[in-house]
Amino acid sequence: FFFFFFFDIMRSVVYLPLLFSFYNYYHLSFLLSVVVASSRLMCMSCSRKCSFTP
Repeated sequence: FFFFFFFDIMRSVVYLPLLFSFYNYYHLSFLLSVVVASSRLMCMSCSRKCSFTP
């Protein structure tokens, strides 16, 4: 029982930084895509001839 408990703690300790790094990466990419999409929407609503390509 103690061995499995220790293994679970070690696994969570190993997986936690990986999970945080993946979450940060996806969060940043999501924010970037939201910013790009909102700027595209603003550009399209402001002027139809605007060719904004990131």
